[in-house]
Amino acid sequence: MSVLGRGASMEFLRRISGEIKRWFGARSGNKEIEGLFGCFREGGPDLNRGKVLVVHNSKLGGGSRIFLKRWIRDHLGQCEIFLLDFRQGRTFSLYCGKRFLKTLRLNTSGAFREFLEEYGIGFVFVNQLAETGGFWLLDAIAEGTVPYEYFIHDYFCVCPGHYFLLDDSGNYFGECLEAHFSTCRHRAEVKRLERFLSKASRVRAPSESARKMFLSRYPDLEIETRPHEAFYEFPNIYGKTSALEPVLTIGVLGAIGPHKGARVVEALVEKFRDAKIPVRLKVIGYTDKQNFSHESADGFLGITGKYSHEDLPGMISKSGISFFLFPSVWPETFSYACDEILRLGYPILMFDLGAQRERIRNGEFGWTVPLSSGVPGMFRKITELEERREAILEKAEKIRESFREEIDVIVPVFNGLEHLEKCVKSVLANTDTKCNLLIIDDASTEDAVRRYLRSLESSNPFVRIVKLRNEENLGFVKTANRGMKSGKNHCVLLNSDAVVPPGWLSRLAEPLKKDMRIASVTPYSNRASICSFPEIDRHHGLPEGVSLDELDGFFQKLGKARWEEIPTGIGFCMLMNRNVIREIGYFNEEIFGRGYGEENDWCLRAVGQGYRNVHLQNLFVFHAEAGSFGEEAAALRQAHIAELLKIYPDYGEKIQKHLRKDPCRSNREFVKGLIRRYGTGTERDTGKLCLEGEIREMESGPV
Repeated sequence: MSVLGRGASMEFLRRISGEIKRWFGARSGNKEIEGLFGCFREGGPDLNRGKVLVVHNSKLGGGSRIFLKRWIRDHLGQCEIFLLDFRQGRTFSLYCGKRFLKTLRLNTSGAFREFLEEYGIGFVFVNQLAETGGFWLLDAIAEGTVPYEYFIHDYFCVCPGHYFLLDDSGNYFGECLEAHFSTCRHRAEVKRLERFLSKASRVRAPSESARKMFLSRYPDLEIETRPHEAFYEFPNIYGKTSALEPVLTIGVLGAIGPHKGARVVEALVEKFRDAKIPVRLKVIGYTDKQNFSHESADGFLGITGKYSHEDLPGMISKSGISFFLFPSVWPETFSYACDEILRLGYPILMFDLGAQRERIRNGEFGWTVPLSSGVPGMFRKITELEERREAILEKAEKIRESFREEIDVIVPVFNGLEHLEKCVKSVLANTDTKCNLLIIDDASTEDAVRRYLRSLESSNPFVRIVKLRNEENLGFVKTANRGMKSGKNHCVLLNSDAVVPPGWLSRLAEPLKKDMRIASVTPYSNRASICSFPEIDRHHGLPEGVSLDELDGFFQKLGKARWEEIPTGIGFCMLMNRNVIREIGYFNEEIFGRGYGEENDWCLRAVGQGYRNVHLQNLFVFHAEAGSFGEEAAALRQAHIAELLKIYPDYGEKIQKHLRKDPCRSNREFVKGLIRRYGTGTERDTGKLCLEGEIREMESGPV
C-alpha cells in the first residue's frame, strides 16, 4: 500500500530497494568493525575461554550494528571473539577483537568448516544476513557440528529479495504475506533458510511483531522474544513549553533513508507549505538527500546533520521539539530511535505497524495512523495536534509517569529481628535509586521488633521509609497485598531475611525500562529455586572465602541488564510490574493465605495475559530463607505446590522443561570460574558495607 496518498506521484518511492542499497552501500566497512570493539576493554580473566565467531555484514548499519556493539561488550570477558565480515562474493575480512587478521576466500562449505576447525571455533553467532547472498554459508553452518544462534534484525528470512517487506514501488506488502508467498520467486532460498533456522540452537527476535512475522513464514519455528537493551541512557528532558510555542516543532530522529520515511518527510513539508499552518519539521540527523546541516528558506524544514549521542539531549532541548514523528514505512523489528525518544520523554506519531507500534504501547505513548491513510492521514493527525496542544502534554505526562525511577520496596515482617536488621541495613546502605521502603509489621509478638521499627529512620537520601502495622496477624500474602495497595509504583517484594548488595535496585529495575511486557524480575541467590547459584534448584550458602559484595561483583561481569525468560519469578526478591498488577490483580489470599506459591500463581496469571517473567543475570541477593515463615516453611510449601498443580496442571512440566534446558548454566559456570580464580583470599574493601560475618550467622538459621 502507498503512503503518499491517492493521486500523489509514485516517483517518490520508485526503485526504493535500489535506493536502500545505495544508501547503505556507501558506508565504511573497516572503520565500522573497529568501532564495534574500540571503546571496550578486551581480555579479561583467562578461563580457557571458548572461541565465538560472529557473522556480520558491516555495510549495513543501524540497529544491527548497535546491537552487535552491545553484544560484544557483554561477551568480551567471557570468550574470544572472531568477526567474519562479508566483503564481496565469497570474500571476507576476519578480525579478532579490533585487530584485522586477514582477508579470506571461502569458496565452499568444506572450506568454511576447515576454517572453523583451524581457529577452534566453538560457537557461531549470526548477526546479519541481508545483502550478502550467502546462502551457501548458511548451508555450511547448518550442515556442520558447531552450534549457532541467529538474531532477527530484518525480514531477510521472510523474503530475501525484499527484507523490509517493501516491493519495488516502495509499497508495504506485509499485510498480504500469503499472496506474496504464493508468487515469491525466492522459494528455493526460503527452503534453505528454513533448514538453517530450524537447526539453530536459538533464534531470537527483538519484538513480538517481528516474532509473529517470522512465524507467518515458519509456523513451526521456536523463536524467543528478547528486546534489545538500551545502549545509551538518557534523562527525561521534556519541557512543557515546547508544545505551547506559536510554531509547533516536530522532531524526526536518525538517519532517514527511503525505508525510514524520507519521502514521507518531504511530502509532509510540501503540505505544510501549501496549507501555511504553523508547523515545522526538525530532523535531528540527516536524510539520504541531505547529509549536512540545512534550514529551508521558509523555515518549514531544518536538518542538523550527523550528531553524537552525548549531544542528543542538548540538541533536542535547543530545538524546541514538542513531539517526534517516526515516519518509517516498514515494520521495524525493534527501533532504537523510538526507545531513545521515549527515554528523553517525548511522545511519538507513527504509522500503525511493526515494533514501533509496540514501543509506544499501541498508542499510549503517542499516536498511530493507518499506513493505508499515508501522508494525508499523517497530515490530518498533525493538524489535529496543532489545534489541541493539550493532547501532546497529556502523552508526555504518561511517559514521565511510566518511566519514573521511584520504586516501592515491600518488606512484610513477623518477628525475626536478627534477620530484619540485616535486611534493612543492607537496603539503606546499598540502594542507589529513589524508593519507598514499606515495612509492614504483621502484628509481631516480639517487643524488640516493635521497638526497632519505632526507632528506625532512613540514613539514605534515596530511601523514604514508610512503616505500617497490622492490628492483627494477617499472614504473609495479605500483608504483601497491603503493601502493593499502599503504593502506586513498580514494586519489589523483599523478604525480611534477604540481604542486598550495592546498586541492587537500579539493576533489578532495568529490564522494565527495556520491555514493559515483563511481569516480574528475579535475581540470582543462594536459595532461590530455579534462580539459585551455584547450582539450579538447590539451596546453598555463600562460596567459601567470598563475600556477598564480591560475589555480586562477579555476576556484574556478565553484562548490564541481561536476562533469561523463566516460567515463574521467585518471591524472596521479586520486582513486579505495576501495570501488570493493575491488569491481573494482587496475590490470591484465599488459596495461598500464609504464603508460598502466591508469587508463582501471580506470575502464571501474568503469562496467561501475554507477559513474561525473567531471571536477571547481573545481580546476586543473599537469602537466608524462612526468616518470614519459621518452622511453617516446609508444610506451607508442600500444600501450596499441590494447589498450584490443581490450577495449572502443566506447571510441573514447565518447571522440569526449564530445568532440563537450564539456559543460565553457562553464566553460572562463568561466575564459578571467576570464583575459582579470584574468590578465595581476595582482600576486601574495608570502605564498603561488610556483612559477610553477619551473613554466616544467618546461614546457620532454619532452612
